[in-house]
Amino acid sequence: MFRWFRAIAAAADTRARLLGLPAPAAPPPIVEVPDEAKELAELRDEVANLRTRVLALSGGSDEEDLVHDNLADLYRSLVTQRLRQLARLRWARVRGARPGADGPVAQARMVRELVRLTIAGNADEQDVADWLRGDGDELADPERRAVEGACGQARRLAVGLAGTTRQATFAEDVPRGEPLAEGAGRPWAGCAPDGPVTFVVAPAYLFRGRVLVEPMVFTETEPDLD
Repeated sequence: MFRWFRAIAAAADTRARLLGLPAPAAPPPIVEVPDEAKELAELRDEVANLRTRVLALSGGSDEEDLVHDNLADLYRSLVTQRLRQLARLRWARVRGARPGADGPVAQARMVRELVRLTIAGNADEQDVADWLRGDGDELADPERRAVEGACGQARRLAVGLAGTTRQATFAEDVPRGEPLAEGAGRPWAGCAPDGPVTFVVAPAYLFRGRVLVEPMVFTETEPDLD
């Protein structure tokens, strides 16, 4: 009987030692090596899907259309903001010597000169600074900053245009001396929309038959005969 009790005790002791042993370590996780070719194919598919979505949102226009839309915005802001600011600065320098001159007409013609100088002529900062200074004093800091801003934006426009496959065209096909027809152009700031066209301040920006920027024209208000 004592041997039976000793056997039970030994078995219990063995069970206690086994329960006290640490659990066996879990096998290391299996790391999947990515399939680079598969990932590249999936990335290309994603890019293609994004391109399709962009084209759908843009009404079917291709990438070149989107580029010219952005360049047209750049052209518009160059003319209506940067070059117009330079014209104001130039007028402030010369108006004392032109007491009988019409300020709005003179400034609009200055913008026209600057369009030809910076866009068609690719003038640099020195050329535009010489135009602004004329025979007067050296440029003040605000004038220099205006020159640098205008030339920098004109340069970005030129680089953008040079990088396109299909070129835009600039057109001044607006009849002079006649009222501005609807959709034929945009009256320059302060000009009467129904007045006869005197001259084109800045030409239209055209691409693939689309008018991205209407020609900006100076019109006159006809005298009231009543």
